[in-house]
Amino acid sequence: MGHTKAQKAENRERIVATTARRIREQGLERPAIAELMREVGLTHGGFYKQFGSRDELMGEAVERVMAETAARMADVVDGADDPLGAIARAYVSAQHRDDVGGGCGLPALSAEVAHAGARARNAYRAQVEQYVAALAALDDAGRELAMVRLSAMVGSILIARALQGTPESDAFLDAVRDAIAAPDGALRAAAPDTAPGA
Repeated sequence: MGHTKAQKAENRERIVATTARRIREQGLERPAIAELMREVGLTHGGFYKQFGSRDELMGEAVERVMAETAARMADVVDGADDPLGAIARAYVSAQHRDDVGGGCGLPALSAEVAHAGARARNAYRAQVEQYVAALAALDDAGRELAMVRLSAMVGSILIARALQGTPESDAFLDAVRDAIAAPDGALRAAAPDTAPGA
């Protein structure tokens, strides 16, 4: 019995969604095709009816991870009185640290994406650029300060996850969140009337 186009599309969606969650949890190299297919209730052979290669699946899954993260961050900023503070509080949080499978793809994939296929690398690079531009625009910070903010946010999640279960884990999150979210935080752009030389 053949599969309809709708069934094929539904199967592909389930495979990509499952892979997106698993690469956040395990990285790009670890999820085996056979395990992913078993998890979605399909045969290993069925994989090649959906994808030409593992790299194709990983590329599509990285695109999904990045798109989901961008959508969540847009929701956080939408209507916030202090968009930068809202992003810092949502991103640099114990909830994000603990939700590896549902969290941002940057901390999950940063160590491995350089060795991934072109599609995955391009999706990652595009997301970094989008974040930098968004962080710079929130309070007219320059590109360099936005890069520092993003690095601090992603790095704090990486370190907090590595130190999970210790007081230092929360301390890293608190320090970075305050540096970005607090009105006088070290990673806030100087107000025009308080800038050096003003």
